[in-house]
Amino acid sequence: MEILQDIKLGFDDVQLTPKESKIGSRKDVDLFGMICRDPQNNRGLYRHRIVASNLDVTGTFAMSKQLQKRRMFTLLHKYYSLKDLVDHYCLCQYSGHSFYTLGIKQDDLDKFDSFIKEMIKYNRVIPELIHFDTPNGYLVKFHDIIKRFKEKYPYLIIMAGNICDEKGIELLSNAGACLIKCGIGNGNLCRTSIKSSIGRPQFSMLVDCKKAAIANNVSIVSDGGIKSPSDICKAIGAGASLVICGSLFCGYDQNEGEWIYK
Repeated sequence: MEILQDIKLGFDDVQLTPKESKIGSRKDVDLFGMICRDPQNNRGLYRHRIVASNLDVTGTFAMSKQLQKRRMFTLLHKYYSLKDLVDHYCLCQYSGHSFYTLGIKQDDLDKFDSFIKEMIKYNRVIPELIHFDTPNGYLVKFHDIIKRFKEKYPYLIIMAGNICDEKGIELLSNAGACLIKCGIGNGNLCRTSIKSSIGRPQFSMLVDCKKAAIANNVSIVSDGGIKSPSDICKAIGAGASLVICGSLFCGYDQNEGEWIYK
């Protein structure tokens, strides 16, 4: 056992200090830029740095359609049917702003294979943005699945997670992910820390993971703990190329699920 005794900071523990800038107003800030580069294909992915979470109420087709107007991504939730996904990617011009989300269950993997076959049948462009989502990114089984996917579909740009330290960055980058989700236990709906005592404060964790990401030629994604726009600024300042927001996108017309009125 190793006890980490140095101070670890969350978003609420830090503030940013200003520097001289040519930008005239906060409204002039543009967060568009290169999100990652796939080392295998040497392709750069350019987009806005904010992405809607794959929660079943925020990772929706309607959300994707709205956010693409602002050059943002949406992580689609994994509960859509095969037909719904095929219709979305075949009929909608904004599908390139959507990450197809899947877990590590065999049903998820089989559905993706069927999805690819359907896209080929309809002579449609196969989407390149894939999001592997599991609360424990340290599973050897998880790494093996990503490796096989990358071998089978080498053109895919893979986002995977979640991890919370430098070792996790190394494991997932070696598996084939070029976008790695960092954050365990910090999300508003996450119960991992309560259930298993696993997690690290988000800000310091991002700073540490960024160093490992540079060494492994990958990009990090901040997942969890965003309660206000200022937290997005802090996540980017800590080194995140993308910032996942869940609760900030809740309660809008583009959400799915039942409405609760108070």
